[in-house]
Amino acid sequence: MLKKLLKYDLKYNLKFLSIFYLITVFFGIITRLFLGFQNSLILHSIGEICNILTIVCIIAILINTLMRAWLRFKNNFYGDEAYLTHSLPVSKNSLYLSKVLSSVICLFTSIVVILCTIFVTYYTKNNWLSIENMFTSLKDIIDTSLIFLIIGFIFATFIQVSNTLQLGYTGLLLGHRMNNMKLGYSVIFGFITHIILQTFTVIGLLILGLFNNDIMQMFTTNTLPSPNFVTTIIVFDIAMNILLFIIEYLFNRHLLNKGVNID
Repeated sequence: MLKKLLKYDLKYNLKFLSIFYLITVFFGIITRLFLGFQNSLILHSIGEICNILTIVCIIAILINTLMRAWLRFKNNFYGDEAYLTHSLPVSKNSLYLSKVLSSVICLFTSIVVILCTIFVTYYTKNNWLSIENMFTSLKDIIDTSLIFLIIGFIFATFIQVSNTLQLGYTGLLLGHRMNNMKLGYSVIFGFITHIILQTFTVIGLLILGLFNNDIMQMFTTNTLPSPNFVTTIIVFDIAMNILLFIIEYLFNRHLLNKGVNID
């Protein structure tokens, strides 16, 4: 049954998001083509306009990935589809797991599309060399490889946005326990939960600082830490966000199992 739930959730989300994917890649390709016409003012200007549209579309992909997942969650559990959803011969744990898996898969797909678009639009040997040169100039404070830094940053971003997805679910679960202004309370509870989790992150960083002088320097001095500082922070950020993701998942599943108030 979980496979069927996941199939329908993915179909609902990706059918809508695929339009943004196609538009974004299209503008990325057009930008790449027209910006190459350095000797033509009109064609190069068209390329600059398409470049702006590409950036707007990339932002739109991220926003709509989140909004579509939250809308699906709200409609399934509290909206017009709620009675059908709660009458299905499947546990609430499976229902929630399907929402989490489908939203994470859609988020992963969106990030892949964004990265491919950025590569198609902006990659040149000169641009890559510029990044390498900038990285070389930072070698004194970053003791890690460029590839590790890029992959670590992308993965850390992916986990952080995944947490944001679940925070939206938390806000909806808590907000719909109110008698009125449920959407408003959902936003407020989601924001409060975000602040709480960020506080845990800072506390975790402080605890880590008790065993790592590089981390503690951020709290006690204004000097730059040692070169392995960035690697430590990336690893800590990924580990902490994975832990928070698991905590959010268990907490939201607990809230859902306590029952829902259908509109």
